[in-house]
Amino acid sequence: MSDAPSTFLAELSWLAESPADLSPYLLDWLCDQGSLTRRLQAIDLDSFTVEVVAEAWQPLDAESASYMATAAEQQVWVRDVYLHLFGQPWVQARTLVPASTLAGPGQHLQRLGDKPLGAALFRHGQPDRTPLQLGRAKATEQGEDWLWGRRSTFFLQQHPLVVMEFFLPPLLEHLQ
Repeated sequence: MSDAPSTFLAELSWLAESPADLSPYLLDWLCDQGSLTRRLQAIDLDSFTVEVVAEAWQPLDAESASYMATAAEQQVWVRDVYLHLFGQPWVQARTLVPASTLAGPGQHLQRLGDKPLGAALFRHGQPDRTPLQLGRAKATEQGEDWLWGRRSTFFLQQHPLVVMEFFLPPLLEHLQ
């Protein structure tokens, strides 16, 4: 794990509506409001692991600042991880946590280590969450392929954090 800023995702673009040409299986996963962690663990609990790629304070980019309705360049805690099954990364995820969330109910979020964020968010049932927004990105660690993903804002006692999850080729192969 590195504390250096990550170039985890490139050419990130968020869509106003769901594309009509996505497979129903992929769309089902992208639009599922439940815990992605639990859904992956249901495939194989024993092989599920979290690999932390980077955790660090970083300035918010303009697009994320607009989505979060906050000032650009504000520092947020960024956590980049891979969710693995069968020894391979299946999901690439990024979490953006404002300082105000870390000072309040989310103070434990900087100490997750290799524990999944989903387990913390869904511990007491369905958390407050904005509607999912679908998007595409290039994964700099995974080559030049476009990845489908989603993002939403979760609220811990009205304190926000943004979660972005992108589905990697092994997950897509599983869905076929």
